Amino acid sequence: MKNLLLSILLALSTTGCKAVSKNSSGTQQASSNVSQPTGMTITWAEKGISFTVPQNWHKDEMDAEGEMTWVGPDNAKFMIRVAPYKPGYGNASIEDETTEFYDSHKKYGEENLRYLEISGVRGVYYLRGEKGWDEHSHPQDQKLTVWAGQRMYKGERQVIFVHVTSPAETFAKDGDMLFGLLQSIKFAPN
Repeated sequence: MKNLLLSILLALSTTGCKAVSKNSSGTQQASSNVSQPTGMTITWAEKGISFTVPQNWHKDEMDAEGEMTWVGPDNAKFMIRVAPYKPGYGNASIEDETTEFYDSHKKYGEENLRYLEISGVRGVYYLRGEKGWDEHSHPQDQKLTVWAGQRMYKGERQVIFVHVTSPAETFAKDGDMLFGLLQSIKFAPN
């Protein structure tokens, strides 16, 4: 059953923190010394999530159910996917599944892998280089920042994936701004 859940989580997570701090349990937290983007605050009320995207970004109209994607200049993207936790996944605790997800990605040698808490939700964070496509459907190297976590909201367990992608050649320049997008996420209390 654990392998089934791991397979589902890996399938759903197809995104560098430079500024983090540790809480008393040793989990890193998004730090306030990276400026969050100024622009539009988006509220996804049914999922209990809000975040801020820069003014010059636009919503991708190709979103799937349970997903929001915003696109910025130079083909940078910010995507949040929220799926309900299904009974078929098993019955491990959120903490156990987060640890298992971390351990599985440790085996793959993910770059900058660590636990990272965002707005009170502990998750797993890592970077990965990938092949992707630019806005004209031409192949390009991308840097993918991933944060994955779970939480309870309105009595239901949510599986949350956040991806922030950037063309590899602009990642060094845009890294802090992209982390600011991740840091701008706020989860409504349960």
